Amino acid sequence: MKTILRLFYLIIPILLASCQIPADKTISFRKLTGQWAKYELSEPFDSLPDLSHIVISYPKNEMVNQTNAIWFHLGAFSGKDKLYSIAILVPSLDFLSPCNQEVKVLRYILFPANSEPIEYTSAQSGEAVIPRFDFFKNLLPHTLTLHDPDIPFFKNGWYLGKQITLSETGKNAPALNLDSLKTLILDEDVLIGNSRSIKDDGSGRIHQPGATWKGPDIDYTYVQLKEEDYKIMIEAGMNIFRIPYDHLQWVINEPVYFLVRSGFEKMPEILYRSNFFGAVMYMDEPAIRAMAFEGLTREFVSPGRAANLVVELTRGRYQGDGGYGQRNLHKLLTNSGYDFCDLEILQPDYPVWETVPSSIWYECEAGISGWCFEGRFDPEWFSALIKSELGIDFPDDAESCIKYHYAFFTGASRNFNAQWGVAIYGQMIPEAAEITFPMAYEMGAKYFWFWTSDHAHHVPFSEQLALTRKFKEYIRNNPRKKSPEELVSNAKVAIALPWGYLCDHYQWKHYTGIDPDFNTGRMWFSINMEMTDRNREGIKYRDVLVTAVSKAAQLIEKNESFDFIFLKRGEKNSDYEKIYRVLETGEIVIE
Repeated sequence: MKTILRLFYLIIPILLASCQIPADKTISFRKLTGQWAKYELSEPFDSLPDLSHIVISYPKNEMVNQTNAIWFHLGAFSGKDKLYSIAILVPSLDFLSPCNQEVKVLRYILFPANSEPIEYTSAQSGEAVIPRFDFFKNLLPHTLTLHDPDIPFFKNGWYLGKQITLSETGKNAPALNLDSLKTLILDEDVLIGNSRSIKDDGSGRIHQPGATWKGPDIDYTYVQLKEEDYKIMIEAGMNIFRIPYDHLQWVINEPVYFLVRSGFEKMPEILYRSNFFGAVMYMDEPAIRAMAFEGLTREFVSPGRAANLVVELTRGRYQGDGGYGQRNLHKLLTNSGYDFCDLEILQPDYPVWETVPSSIWYECEAGISGWCFEGRFDPEWFSALIKSELGIDFPDDAESCIKYHYAFFTGASRNFNAQWGVAIYGQMIPEAAEITFPMAYEMGAKYFWFWTSDHAHHVPFSEQLALTRKFKEYIRNNPRKKSPEELVSNAKVAIALPWGYLCDHYQWKHYTGIDPDFNTGRMWFSINMEMTDRNREGIKYRDVLVTAVSKAAQLIEKNESFDFIFLKRGEKNSDYEKIYRVLETGEIVIE
């Protein structure tokens, strides 16, 4: 295996070098400035974005931090009408190779057809924010020929999946007009928002914190958000919105991310908007759906088999084109009339939104890029549950309750290089809601969301705004001194559970509202894995979990940071100085 890895690391630099423009073909940016080339689509396409030709030009070169760079300008046309254009300031033109080589983008500007140009900038780095959909591979033109001697004006190439052919060149490219730019500063590390384009009518709370939904009880009255509501939400600090097309006008040119599922035929530039997050905001609850709502694990006798099922279900949904899949955007674009030929537009970077906290490991195992918890923290209830079901004295304060849960999230995020976050729900106790976001922020979280709608789950709109304002004030007063990746990897200690196990309130005490036949805790909601049933080592599932939760309680009492991780038999993890490995025998060993 090590030999294979050595070969891999030797070959990769060679492959990357082959994608670069050779030294003897180095392009003089000064000589290139002012030149342009027109490319025709090699055959007519009766499809969106209704392109007839594109024009590539190099209107200006400049020095940036002692680096020589050039503006690359791309204009897309339908006959005489310009559909859109973009400009990137880059120190290299290697992206024109067929290898889709990525280069550093110093500035990125979109010129929509009928509105002012927009520059997208990162709030963290001050650098360019480029579109999300594999920009270099999918959204920029490139030549067909490796080491093409005609770069930068190659004769034949590809653009948006379609073949293009050089038809005309010139040396009088129009100047790049940057006088009327609108700059959108996007926060790439902290996404604050909710799940709906509605709000309650403002008449006050119906369900108090700690309440449960017991069937068809009274719900809030909801109304559609209006333009002034979006202004208030953005002013408070929210910066991600899932909206219907008729709300788009209120957020598209604001420094926020947006998701939309229709109207693509009216927006030929949609993929070039750096604040377009995509069509899918999240994948909804694969673990609880499999366990409870669909009963898929009800007859299982093995935690590992149940975990495998959730892994495969999550992976299948993520890789598919359904409403929770990364191919859903491509499907919606195609249904709107777009044709990218063999090019596939995948949506990156959206999380599972889940209620089972310890399922994060298995859902991240499926290859998802993020995970967000449905937070309903009730510390006193949580402490009493652990005492009654596991016989363990656990602190009843909000910080201890939250630390226990976040240990699952940082452990999985660290192991799988996935982003994580937490959502506040209406059931959450106010004392916990006050610190839920700040604690997650200090531990490298990305998603900070609220649930809107559905009885006791709903967070009243006024509370969403108040909590967002307090959280934004906290961020202003406590800017991160480390990257999210460093914060996620803060713990030096881990508690390792056997792979396939879960260790949260869904196992300790079952919810009769979901399955009225059982009111005892069960692993994966299986009738064969109740807490008093025995695992393959002849030990009660309850006793294995008691070992893990006892150790977690001890570490929390000592104020020692830790992660929860899950290890298969014989599997090791070298990311920690110390691992308390919980065995299926109920024993614990230190590694």
